[in-house]
Amino acid sequence: MSAWVSLLVLVALGLYTYMDRQIFGLQAEPLRKALGLSDLQFGLLQGVSVALFAAVVGYPIAWLSDRFDRRTVLAGCIATWSLAVGACGLARDFNELFLTSALVGAAEAGLLPIAYALIPELFRGGQRQLANSLFIVTGRLVVGMVIAMCGWMIHAIDLWRPLLPDALQALPTWRLAFFATALPGIVFVPMILLLPINKRSLALSPPGASTGAQAQQPSVWPFLRSQRFSFATFMLSVSMLVFGFGATGAFIPVVAMRQMGVTALDLGNAMGIATFASSAVGLLIANVGMKWLAPRLGPMLPVRVLAFAAAASGVFAATLYLARTPLEL
Repeated sequence: MSAWVSLLVLVALGLYTYMDRQIFGLQAEPLRKALGLSDLQFGLLQGVSVALFAAVVGYPIAWLSDRFDRRTVLAGCIATWSLAVGACGLARDFNELFLTSALVGAAEAGLLPIAYALIPELFRGGQRQLANSLFIVTGRLVVGMVIAMCGWMIHAIDLWRPLLPDALQALPTWRLAFFATALPGIVFVPMILLLPINKRSLALSPPGASTGAQAQQPSVWPFLRSQRFSFATFMLSVSMLVFGFGATGAFIPVVAMRQMGVTALDLGNAMGIATFASSAVGLLIANVGMKWLAPRLGPMLPVRVLAFAAAASGVFAATLYLARTPLEL
């Protein structure tokens, strides 16, 4: 039972670290006006600052998690993430917000790799596959609820403002939203440290040491070199697809609030429902449709499904230009 509780904590952490992006999106216009940001600067805050620093620190965090207790490394990442999110609420200009959002991305970079490494230590045999599936599926489905919850949190801040201390009542909603998002970190850090996982035997070995089994494992590099064209085109295609998804997700809230006058509460509810519904349909197609198509398409099934999904997403994205109401958007 303790292993399943630990899995629940990991799922909650994944959803928790998704909240900062929703606050940025749902408070895009108030934040942009308060700090005098251009659309380019706002895009840099949501893209370059996070991605660049996450890429830089990803390997060092993985190196640490392989050599020390993963709970300690993960707790450090979450503590840093929470402090950085709170610091976003203190930012006075673009430069300060860029640095704090970069720190958020850097701290978030360690969550998924460590979580995927912890699950095999919590579960064995068939339970391991089930746990990995639940971690992925639950995260995809509940993301919509997180978006809606952020909208309700922003709405609640305005409703409960008279109950806040005098020093906080005068602060704009977007600052208070960042502060509120940072608070659960106080609870999550000790929960991580108490996860029922024994210290890895690798942590007891000197850095750089390898066992006989590790030495006999084949390297992935010869395979990648032999398939370099396929690997390069695949990574380029996925990168372009993720770029499109990220750009669309970042600026839909901006368009909805700036040109259509949608409130944060209504926007959060609408995006939450849309995200939940699309995730559910996507998971259903992936599980049922893939099994139905597998005998017909054979080994080329994953490639063709990805190509179809990429083409379909481009068509649907083009229709956003025609949206004239929040419902259409």
